[in-house]
Amino acid sequence: MRLTYDIHSMTLSRCSLLLEKEDNNILKKYWFVPNKIAKKAFEKFHLDFSRLFNKEGLATLNSMQALKIMMYNNIFNLLPSMYYGIILTYDKAMLDKFKELFSKDPITAGDVYDTIQAEIERMSSKYKELFLSDKKEEKDKEKTLNFDNVITTCELVLGISIDRNIKLYQFKPYYEQALKKSRKINK
Repeated sequence: MRLTYDIHSMTLSRCSLLLEKEDNNILKKYWFVPNKIAKKAFEKFHLDFSRLFNKEGLATLNSMQALKIMMYNNIFNLLPSMYYGIILTYDKAMLDKFKELFSKDPITAGDVYDTIQAEIERMSSKYKELFLSDKKEEKDKEKTLNFDNVITTCELVLGISIDRNIKLYQFKPYYEQALKKSRKINK
């Protein structure tokens, strides 16, 4: 029985919290685990984490600039184009993308405008929250690793939603796919 979490048992949400707080206690599975064991587990976790995810790749996906461009593109280009592609032309690519994003058929759903408009508003508020804040805070955020940003960027790059309850090692394939795709975009 393991007393602490490792990369095979830790969820993405717990990992984000651990990397943000850098508190050994987050690694403990039980309250009675001694701090000495938790500290060793913390050191081992950082070593395993760095082996699993390379520093350059994390920096690429943690880049707020890449996230900003992708969100802007989705809000002002993709979603409005999707609406017009569905309503005016019944474009197959747009119908498929709508099904993929919203898990419903746009022809039978009937509320295509409301669905897309709600998504635009949701993403716009997230965009404002992330990028229209104080510039000093933004520079500080850019310097440190924010694992939540890495996960969000992976979701945006891949166009899927990633469950925060999957284990850290299960996130690796998503990370690698997003990294490859993001490197192609940046070239």
